[in-house]
Amino acid sequence: MGIRSNVGIALVGVALKKKVIEGLSESVKKIFSEADDCLEHKEGSLYIFRDIKWYIETDVEIVTLYDALRDIKNDDYLIVVACHESSKMGDSGGWFNNPWGLCEEIRIIYDASV
Repeated sequence: MGIRSNVGIALVGVALKKKVIEGLSESVKKIFSEADDCLEHKEGSLYIFRDIKWYIETDVEIVTLYDALRDIKNDDYLIVVACHESSKMGDSGGWFNNPWGLCEEIRIIYDASV
């Protein structure tokens, strides 16, 4: 007997208000040019990174991104990191009324037939 699990979508979503994007350095903007998808809205942009290793303490580009956002008003951006563990490590910002409804949500579905 053991534990089996199915893992769903794992992604990083970064929502930035337009004024934040305009103020970023070219090196930080480069990170967003590598996103898997970008959903535009009049209020800002949502960048989606799928199947990525989002090392917030060791990846030089990601460290640079967090450093750039540290001085920006908390309500102007939102980073949600969905990972294999129930952890909010890496989540940052506070734009909770973002137009995409971006938030962290973890669901555990029990299937008795397995």
